[in-house]
Amino acid sequence: MLKDTFYYGTGWISFSAAGTQSVNINIGKDADFNCNYFTLTVRQSDVTVTNWGGDILIKDSAAGKDLMNVAIPGAALAGDGRQPYPLPGGSRAFMRNTTIIVTITHNCATATDLNFVLHGDKVISY
Repeated sequence: MLKDTFYYGTGWISFSAAGTQSVNINIGKDADFNCNYFTLTVRQSDVTVTNWGGDILIKDSAAGKDLMNVAIPGAALAGDGRQPYPLPGGSRAFMRNTTIIVTITHNCATATDLNFVLHGDKVISY
C-alpha cells in the first residue's frame, strides 16, 4: 500500500448575498482518499476573513450518509482558515470514484468567495 499526499477542493465559490450552494468534489477512480484536514478560506472584498458566519454540510455519496447530522458552522469544521484543521479521530476515508457533496450556506449579505479544501492521502493498493 502506498500513500500519496493529495488535495481535493471545491475551487472558489462566489456568493453575491446570503444563500446556499452545493458543490461536488469527485474522488478519483485511481485510489481511495483518507482526509486528515480541512481548510476553509473566506474572502470578502479581497480580504481574508477569519470569522465567517456560514454553515457547511458534507455528504459522502458512496456511503449514502452525511458526515454530520446538521450543517455546522464553518469555523467548527475547518477552524479560522489560518492553517489546516485536523479531523477528530485523525482521518475520514472516502472510497475511490465517489462524489463528496459540500453544501455551504452563506448567512450574510456581504459578497463573499469561499474555497474549501480536503487535505489527505490517496491510498494506492498494489
